[in-house]
Amino acid sequence: MVVSALAFVLGIVGMFVLSRTFKRDARWQAFWPWSLVLAVIALVGFFLQSELPWVGLSQRIFVGTITFWLVLVAFRLRSIAKSASQEQPPRVP
Repeated sequence: MVVSALAFVLGIVGMFVLSRTFKRDARWQAFWPWSLVLAVIALVGFFLQSELPWVGLSQRIFVGTITFWLVLVAFRLRSIAKSASQEQPPRVP
């Protein structure tokens, strides 16, 4: 239980750190407010998940928020990589 709690805490910290990094990078600037909002929701969810009457539902919303953030980051990263590969001229063997 200690390891899983630590993993979630460090995951949320990573969301905040990356949100700050996204703000500074021109390719990620459109995404950083969403990243910050999801990080705040995850942080609130972490502290409220055992306080709400339906613990199972609140835990799934908490984990779903983190998973949703990861999926959005993956799609954005894929989009950036795709546009970067289209900008490079094709290599001639």
